[in-house]
Amino acid sequence: PTVTAGTIASCYATVASAEAAALAATTVSDNCLGSVSKTASTTGTCSAVVTVTGTDGCGNSATVTYNTRIDNTDPTVTAGTIASCYATVASAEAAALAATTVSDDCLGSVTKTANTVGTCNATITITATDGCGQSNSVDYYVTIDNAVPTVMAGTIASCYATVASAEAAALAATTVSDDCLGSV
Repeated sequence: PTVTAGTIASCYATVASAEAAALAATTVSDNCLGSVSKTASTTGTCSAVVTVTGTDGCGNSATVTYNTRIDNTDPTVTAGTIASCYATVASAEAAALAATTVSDDCLGSVTKTANTVGTCNATITITATDGCGQSNSVDYYVTIDNAVPTVMAGTIASCYATVASAEAAALAATTVSDDCLGSV
């Protein structure tokens, strides 16, 4: 028989789905009447080889192979340690990306991305996605505050006996506010 390979995806979650795709993509023909049966077998997982064999009624066979990846395991994502406050979303995300470590059961690149929701009480989500599209995430909770606090001077007396008493009066008369909760 003549067995012709088609095209399959680069990754599958299970051996069964990889073999089903390879069987569906493979065409067979024979110069004798009768049917040609197709079977599939797979070796490996991360670097899998799916072999499709076409066998005619007389027992003659031919094969084609497909290289793919079988990976149904999400990458492992581990949060590191970052500061509690940042001036910009970009600096907070950069710190979270740098602090996050990832591993995957299959070799290949794992892409890390960052998404931030909020500012004063921000949640930065780092998502790691492997070559098969499986992903896993970890969250960091930080403050992102790029606004300068508002300082308003109050009124104090014109003369004080000591520097310390003048400073104490100035501190008591001054109000400070910030767009994020917390001490200023």
